[in-house]
This record gives sequence, C-alpha cells and structure tokens, in this order.
Amino acid sequence: MSGTAFGEQVTTPAWRGIASTYVVCTQDAALPPELQRDVFAPRADEVVELNASHSPFLSQPAAVADLLAARAS
Repeated sequence: MSGTAFGEQVTTPAWRGIASTYVVCTQDAALPPELQRDVFAPRADEVVELNASHSPFLSQPAAVADLLAARAS
C-alpha cells in the first residue's frame, strides 16, 4: 500500500453512501469480537458473524465466497 494513502484526507467515506456488510470474525485474536461489534460493525448496513480468524478469507474461504456471491446478486 502506498504511503500516500495514509496522508490523504477522506472527504466522503464510502461506507456512508454505499451499502456495506461487516464481517465479525469471532475467533479473531488481533481484534476482539466485542471491539468489532462495538466500534466497526455499527457503521455497516448489515453485520454477519463468521467463526473465522483475523483473516476470514484464509480460515473460512468458502463462507466468504458464499457471502460475496450472495451480496453480488
């Protein structure tokens, strides 16, 4: 990721204007699920919980693929 991305000011966060889904990873050791539910999930239109680690695309790839396929249709 370019360092420029960290210095740019966000004028309109995408999550405010585009429907979003937050995935709470219930086995996340880096960001406790309670923190995810309290801080990040309220910003999303929909919240889904997966029995997944911090990287759900690695620990639960089929579940993530199913979630993306369902949201794309």
